[in-house]
Amino acid sequence: MKLSVHSTKGKATKDQLKLLGDNWLNVECTWQEAFELITEDGVATSAELWRENRCDANFVSRQLIMVDIDDGMTIQDLFNDEFYSKYGAGFYVTPSHTDENHRFRIIFRLESKETEKERYKKIVQGLMFVYNHADIACKDATRLYYGTPNCEIKEKTNKLLTNDVVEGLIFLVDEQEAKEIEELQKQPTNNYVQHEYDTIYVDALLNRLQSITGSLESEYHTWRDIAWATCGTLGVGDAQALMMRYWPTKTKKHLQTLKSFKASQAKHKVGTLIKLSKISKEDLYRLELEFKQRNNLLTQEELLNNLMRENKNAIFSK
Repeated sequence: MKLSVHSTKGKATKDQLKLLGDNWLNVECTWQEAFELITEDGVATSAELWRENRCDANFVSRQLIMVDIDDGMTIQDLFNDEFYSKYGAGFYVTPSHTDENHRFRIIFRLESKETEKERYKKIVQGLMFVYNHADIACKDATRLYYGTPNCEIKEKTNKLLTNDVVEGLIFLVDEQEAKEIEELQKQPTNNYVQHEYDTIYVDALLNRLQSITGSLESEYHTWRDIAWATCGTLGVGDAQALMMRYWPTKTKKHLQTLKSFKASQAKHKVGTLIKLSKISKEDLYRLELEFKQRNNLLTQEELLNNLMRENKNAIFSK
């Protein structure tokens, strides 16, 4: 198997934390050798990387998955756990483990190494469903795991997390995400009374935008500008529902960005949506008119101008 290791042994000190982004070395070893690196030498490990810098962009592959247990489960519970008994490759305690507070790391060894980081993240999320006391921070593709030098409480097995079980975990996560997206898309939206425009108006702009941008899968900054402009125009609740409607995968991934929106810091509003949607002046005029008609906001002058415009169009259409 291939993985990367760092010279840091045991849990990093504050000074060492600054160094853990770089100087990672890829190694190829057996499962026995990997277990010794983690539980005897106590080095930190991560995914196989393209470069020595540890970040998701440099992810190549991963075959060892670890799940942190910090509370709610004892080592005896682990021994009695059916999933671990069938598929667990082993465990080792972390330095903070005590007889009163069991803290340990469960290791799973994939039957086939995973080379797609998004699939890898889903496998980890699936395992977190299985072990609902697991540390949720485990889902980063290049997350590091500290080793425990000269670890005394540990177990190593030759069991594998088989390919069919992996597919089952991914399916479980996909099903859960689909349900969450469906619920978010069903959320009711407010009207213009609380904000400058209503959701029908913004929905029309986002519809145009989505046809231009596509999924925005690798364009976070464009998605963020659209999301914040929608938040600034409608508020976070309605923006979340609309962004989930048009960019569900991207929005699911970056929900925290929406939740952190502050109206006082808004740099983007409806003008950003209008500009990015490339809507024509004529179509924008109609959109504005429909909005005002829908919400009884037309002034007497606008009513008169609209009537004259309609009459003019009627004359030229004859």
